[in-house]
Amino acid sequence: MRWIVCLSLLAATPVQAQPNCGDPPDVLIVLDHSGSMTSLSGTLSKWAHAKAAIANLVATFTGQIRFGLELFPLHPNGASCDGGAVNVPVGNTTAGAINTTLAAAFPTGLTPIGVSLKNAHAYLSSVDPAKKKYVVLITDGEETCNGKPADWVNALMGAKIKTYVVGFGTGVDQAELNSLAQAGGTALPGTVNYYQADSPTQLNQALQAIGSLVSCCGNAVLDTGEKCDKAIVAGKPGACPTVATCNDGDPCTTDATSGKDCSVVCSHAPVLQVKNNDGCCPPNATSLTDNDCAKACGNGILEPGEQCDPKITSGTGKCKTLAECDDKAVCTADSLSGSACNVQCKHTTLAADAKTKDGCCPKGLSLSEDADCLPTCNPDSAGNCVDLCKDVTCPDGQYCVSGTCKPWPKTGDGGAYPAGVDGGSDPQNPQNPAGNGEDWIENGGCACHASDGPPSSLALLLLGLLWRRRIS
Repeated sequence: MRWIVCLSLLAATPVQAQPNCGDPPDVLIVLDHSGSMTSLSGTLSKWAHAKAAIANLVATFTGQIRFGLELFPLHPNGASCDGGAVNVPVGNTTAGAINTTLAAAFPTGLTPIGVSLKNAHAYLSSVDPAKKKYVVLITDGEETCNGKPADWVNALMGAKIKTYVVGFGTGVDQAELNSLAQAGGTALPGTVNYYQADSPTQLNQALQAIGSLVSCCGNAVLDTGEKCDKAIVAGKPGACPTVATCNDGDPCTTDATSGKDCSVVCSHAPVLQVKNNDGCCPPNATSLTDNDCAKACGNGILEPGEQCDPKITSGTGKCKTLAECDDKAVCTADSLSGSACNVQCKHTTLAADAKTKDGCCPKGLSLSEDADCLPTCNPDSAGNCVDLCKDVTCPDGQYCVSGTCKPWPKTGDGGAYPAGVDGGSDPQNPQNPAGNGEDWIENGGCACHASDGPPSSLALLLLGLLWRRRIS
């Protein structure tokens, strides 16, 4: 029963579908199932190997060849020398029927090759005369029923039906099978003109070779249903592609061929692996993960050189809106600059405007310079003014005027006025030489700085008073 298990596994193996040629030929398999086919070849019988090889043949060329089957001696219920009759007529979809017939048959009887070829001739002559027809004779022996195989091979050839001859095992008659191959128009060069198979592998190879010769695939014509034809010269229309001719020039595809025989086509599988320097940026890769990827604004990833990305909706990398650019400062105009992935907030300082109020008083300015600022303080101001000298500290020998440090005026003898007159000790708060406790020189509410040393004369006092009036 081991051969049954083997055939079951074979039947379960998926077979690639072949093209339907425009006009596939008829091939009648004439198979010897005489008693000698029970002998072993390896661990299985020759009969088991023959069934497996035929199953492979019809599976490989389904759609390209219309197969039929004739077993000899006659099956079922035939006598030892009864010639075979057609068990499965030739047709487009006969693989299942052929395998079922082979599974139900068992080697028995003698080897009536001649009469079986006679019956094959009669059958093939009765079917569609427009189709090409072939006989594939498979035997492990020689004619043992006094038939004349060569006569009927000649008759088949006269009907334009070639006969391919396969000898399986060492028990064949080489001279007889050579003569049949020669008469059938299929002789091979050399001393053995038929297909000699001394092992199951060679049997399978022989049948596949014959199938390739007679099928529409390999006739140098692109038949209906074929993707290509393996006999068409490379570079010509209809020639089967190679890996080299399948190159689509796209670094993001892996180029290959798929299918076999006349169903070969180019395949271009997308490259998914992230790999630097291969020229391809695969899907879902970015310039951060693959140096072949260009920076892409709008991919939802903050890449080098980008300020933001429109597809990032929160957190780092989110492009700001105008409302988000509000810095709450009244003295800046908020706006957006840039575009796409380079959007940034811009805060422009408002210019001073002495005529129009905009809610902003620039630091250090007064009403005379900006309409939103307070007036400058003077010695008579009661408040609500701007003291431009409030935060100004001048060096020795200078005093503050409207927020600016200036040198003290000189005395008549060229010396500077001293600080701390009449007991005053603060160099930023010189006292009036008159000794009345008032600041000597003021501007905008700022006590001004005199240099060390007491004033020397009344002229100095008068000069100070005049200066005070001038800068008030």
